[in-house]
Amino acid sequence: MELDQWLTTTHQEECVAFTYRLENAADQEVTLTFVDACRVEFIVEEDDEEIWRWSDGRIFALGPLEESLSPGEKIDFSAHWDLPPEGQYTVRAELRVEETELATEETITVDRDPPDIGYRRAIQTDEEALIDGQRLIATLATSNDDRPHATPIWYYYDAGSISMITTGKKVDIIKRNPRVAVSIQDDVEGYPEWMVLVKGTASVHDESETVTRESKKIYKKYYGEDISEWEPSRRQIMESPPEEVSILEIAIGSVSSKRY
Repeated sequence: MELDQWLTTTHQEECVAFTYRLENAADQEVTLTFVDACRVEFIVEEDDEEIWRWSDGRIFALGPLEESLSPGEKIDFSAHWDLPPEGQYTVRAELRVEETELATEETITVDRDPPDIGYRRAIQTDEEALIDGQRLIATLATSNDDRPHATPIWYYYDAGSISMITTGKKVDIIKRNPRVAVSIQDDVEGYPEWMVLVKGTASVHDESETVTRESKKIYKKYYGEDISEWEPSRRQIMESPPEEVSILEIAIGSVSSKRY
């Protein structure tokens, strides 16, 4: 059973929101048999000790419950953790189906430091429309021992998360300090039309499967959907990314935007 999975977190004013996305990566329909109506369990751990479970105190209809996914079809499952205390946690999402065991996790940091761009909120639909799909350059801002570092970079947006391809110094910086900012702007003949500023937490992915999958999305966005029209060197880089290449996945925590 070929299933791709992603877990994204969004830090909001009074909660942390979780979204688990499942995609049928096979070339034929897949039927999932859920053991109950919970479908996906979200668990938060601190220092390897469970401190929160989404299903606690909830009642779910018993299974089996079947759901089919067409090739390439995606399905999202969401939950939120209200008023989490400051700290660093491991969040795990577990798919509750009979056919396979599937789970993914990521580390998050909850910080009550007041944002300097207004108030914390999730990205809005109109802001998603601005940054999704267009061949724009993002500026990634990191901090290394309180020294700012900014880099223009390609990106791919999907479901509250921004993915980027990177190497070298930025990877080391983010492993030490995962708090980042991303600025995306569009202009006409040098005059700005709009700006979206994102603050979030970045995670580094070095797994070859993840690097290849996410690189393909990014390269298709900027080079075009038809891979056969690419230069051979570009196809080679996408199909066999260099070992030093990593994927940055930025979970959006707060957003501000402006139209000029």
